[in-house]
Amino acid sequence: MAASFLKRWFGRDADGSAQTTPFTLPGALHSGARVLVVDSGDPTDLLFLTPLLESVRDQVEDASLGCICDERMSHLALSSELFDDVVVLEDEELSKEGRPSEGLRSALAAEPWDVAILAGSRPDRLREELALASGAVLRLGPGHPEAYPRINCEVRPRRRQSYPYQRTETWSRLLGLSPEERPLRWPLSEKRLRQCAQLIHFNKPRKEQLLIGVDPALGKAGAAPTAQNVAYVVNHIAQHIPSKVMVLSAEDPGPRAAELDQALRADRLDLPRPTLMERILLLSQCQLFVAGNTDLLHFAAARDVPSLALFTPADDAGWVPHQAERLEIVHLQPQTELDLAELMDRVQRLLR
Repeated sequence: MAASFLKRWFGRDADGSAQTTPFTLPGALHSGARVLVVDSGDPTDLLFLTPLLESVRDQVEDASLGCICDERMSHLALSSELFDDVVVLEDEELSKEGRPSEGLRSALAAEPWDVAILAGSRPDRLREELALASGAVLRLGPGHPEAYPRINCEVRPRRRQSYPYQRTETWSRLLGLSPEERPLRWPLSEKRLRQCAQLIHFNKPRKEQLLIGVDPALGKAGAAPTAQNVAYVVNHIAQHIPSKVMVLSAEDPGPRAAELDQALRADRLDLPRPTLMERILLLSQCQLFVAGNTDLLHFAAARDVPSLALFTPADDAGWVPHQAERLEIVHLQPQTELDLAELMDRVQRLLR
C-alpha cells in the first residue's frame, strides 16, 4: 500500500507541510535502511522484539539498528550487541510537558531514520513524538484513535491468548521479511559471559552446589505468589539438593525482597548487580531459576535457563513461553496445598 490513507487523502502532514515521501509495505526496508527502536521501558518489550531485529540483521543488506531508551534500559540494549547505536534519553531532554526538547529533536533529525518501531503494545504519546522526531518515513506502533500522524502504520494486537513476542510475526510480514518463526532468545557477549562464569566460580567453588536464582518481583499480570511461598519452594529444593541461592530481579521488588530474605533458609550468594546487563548475565549462570511471571522469567526462558515458574490464577496462557524447552509451570491455587513430591519431580526433569 502507499502512504497512509489520511496522507493520500489530504496530502499533508499534521504541521501542514506537503507529504512528499510515501512508504510502501513491503518495501520500507531497503538496502542500508536505518531502523530505530523506540523503547518502552519494559525489559520484556525489547526481548519480544528480538526475532524481528535479528531478521532485519539477516535479511536486509547493510541495515543499521538503533535504540532510544532511558539509562536503565541502555544497559540492557548494550548487553545484546543487536544495536549499532544506543541513544540514552536524559530527563533534561524532555520538556515540562513530557515532550522531546528542541535539542533532542535536532539530534534525532540530524541523520534521519527510515523506519521507527515502538516496542510494546501500549500507546505512549512521548514515544510517538520521538518516532515522529526521528524523521522516519514509516512509523510503526500500537494503534489507538489519536495515534496519527505520529504513528502512520498502526498495529492492532493479536488475540490476548498468544505469547506477546508472536506479534512480531505480523510486523515482520508487514516489513517484507521472511515469515520463518525464530526462537526467542537474548544474545549476550561471549566475553562477558565468560567473565561472569569466572566470578560465579570464584564465589561458588563447590561444583556440586546448585546455583538457584530466585525473583520475588511482581509478575507481568500484576500478581505474584507471596514471598513466603516462593521461599517455601526454594527452601524445600535446597533441603534435597545442595544449593546456593541468588536473589535477582529486573528492578527493585521493594518490601517483597525483604520478606523473601527473612524467609529464605538456604545458603546465599550475594554479588554486585547494579544494572540490568549484570542481572541477566548472572541469570544466565543459574542452574535453576524460580520466579513468578516476572521479566526475568522470560529472559531465563530466552537464555535456556532451567526455570520453575510459579503462576497465579492471574497469569493466563498468553504469558506461557511456548518455545521454552526447559520450563516447568506450577499453577498455584488459593487454599490448595502444594504437592512437594510432584514439585521435586519437576525440578529433577529440569536438571536432567
